[in-house]
Amino acid sequence: MKKLIVVGAVLAGCLTGPAVGADLPVGAPVYVERPPAIGLLNWTGFYFGANLGYGRSPGSMDIFAGGGLPVLSLTDSMGGVIGGIQAGANWQTGNAVFGIEGDIQGSSQSVSGTTTVIDVNGFINLPGAVITAIESEKITSFGTLRGRIGMASGHALYYLTGGGAFWTWSSNLTVTGLGTASLSHFQPGGALGGGEFALNPDWTVKAEYLYLQSTTISNTPFVARPDVLANTRIRDNLFRVGINYMFFTGSVGCRPHVC
Repeated sequence: MKKLIVVGAVLAGCLTGPAVGADLPVGAPVYVERPPAIGLLNWTGFYFGANLGYGRSPGSMDIFAGGGLPVLSLTDSMGGVIGGIQAGANWQTGNAVFGIEGDIQGSSQSVSGTTTVIDVNGFINLPGAVITAIESEKITSFGTLRGRIGMASGHALYYLTGGGAFWTWSSNLTVTGLGTASLSHFQPGGALGGGEFALNPDWTVKAEYLYLQSTTISNTPFVARPDVLANTRIRDNLFRVGINYMFFTGSVGCRPHVC
């Protein structure tokens, strides 16, 4: 009988234990503040801005007469300040960034020079005559429309860029025995370069190099001598810094410092 009483007491304790435990008060959950996320930079979006820099163009003009070798070769380097505005858009996938950008620039690049040669074959004047060419040349404006491909790394974007270019170019040319001519063109060409964007919240700054080259500019500038041809080609080296305001629209990652 004593054994039955002990077993019964043990069973009763086991049955009532969970019920008592269920009635115990439950403590409030402990809130642990989530550490702030460090944003993965997403460059997807639009931007616009301004730039300022320097351009150096080792220009050349070759003057042909009679369809032979050039009688005159004028080589001078135009240099000057450049500045303008740009706008574009980027799309990012992973670390790769693809984009398009256009810009319009004003330019003070100009040069003046004098070249003297002997007309050995008499293509322009008498054989052995001394010929003097005086030229002034300038680029007043240019622009580009380029694609871009880059790699995002931290708060920077390293990219290569290439596409089309155009110039507003003019020249005044005086040649002994031919007279004076004024030339001007709206000339197409190509562009290739690269640079880096460094981020600071909604703004970016950039340093960029571009090489621009025009197609050949051909003229028959002297009415009295339609057989005289002047060929020019613009080769422009541009160094510039700029600032952009960004309109981020990407949904992957975070805006700078904001998740």
